Amino acid sequence: EALAISDRIAVMAHGHIEQLGPPEEIYSSPQSLFAATFVGNSNQFRGVLTSADEGLCQAGPYTLHVSPTSGLRNGDQVMVVVRPEEMTISGKGEPAAHGVDSNGTEASAAHVTAVNQISGSIDLRTFLGPFTRFHVRTNDDTALIADVPSQQARGYFVAQHVTLSFPAEACQLLPLAAGEAELKRIAEAEAEAV
Repeated sequence: EALAISDRIAVMAHGHIEQLGPPEEIYSSPQSLFAATFVGNSNQFRGVLTSADEGLCQAGPYTLHVSPTSGLRNGDQVMVVVRPEEMTISGKGEPAAHGVDSNGTEASAAHVTAVNQISGSIDLRTFLGPFTRFHVRTNDDTALIADVPSQQARGYFVAQHVTLSFPAEACQLLPLAAGEAELKRIAEAEAEAV
């Protein structure tokens, strides 16, 4: 509701403003982990920035492609945040989004934007009118959320093996500073109270 009726939003934690700006900016370009987790759903990958120039991040078993950044250094602890509507889904035998998969393997022509691909199986499918929400359990037991337009969601079912794809540009890269874990915990507690 705040996104729909506001011209500007202030996201606050512990009496301090974490981010101030238009709703689109707060949602699409969060400046802190607290803002990213407090406003809307997101998929989160905790990792280490391995190449700021090339836009590579190691998050557990995944090498994620993110936009190159000059604000962070190689070796920085980061959180990669991807909104559910940025995820696309494809089943076995269907062509997945082209690019580079999460293991760094070239999946198509060299001039294609890097695309992350993560495999898993559908745990939950919820029809929500204009979109369908999929909860996908990955091979490393991570739960990811994909919000897919309902016309494109037909034919996908619980327990089906699928591939989630998302472009490097969809990844918000946030530094994990001291205190971020506490702010994230507060955001989750406040979101549950609503």
